[in-house]
Amino acid sequence: MAKQSGNILTGTGGPDENEQWPVQNGKIAGNKIAAQVTGPDGAVYTLTLAIDGDHITGDATVTRNGESQKARIELTRVK
Repeated sequence: MAKQSGNILTGTGGPDENEQWPVQNGKIAGNKIAAQVTGPDGAVYTLTLAIDGDHITGDATVTRNGESQKARIELTRVK
């Protein structure tokens, strides 16, 4: 769940609704969204997204024990 106040994004994120961690460094600038959450094991999940009409695209990166994995995100609003 997220909440926007000006260009600051706060809230939580996690693997499911029962396991949520606080959003850190959440920012919205123009059509760009950036945020991080840190899991209890120290893994850092970073989102870098762009909004274009009904589409959100970008990357999610998880860094754990000095190793990173990256995934591409593409979302479309269903009307």
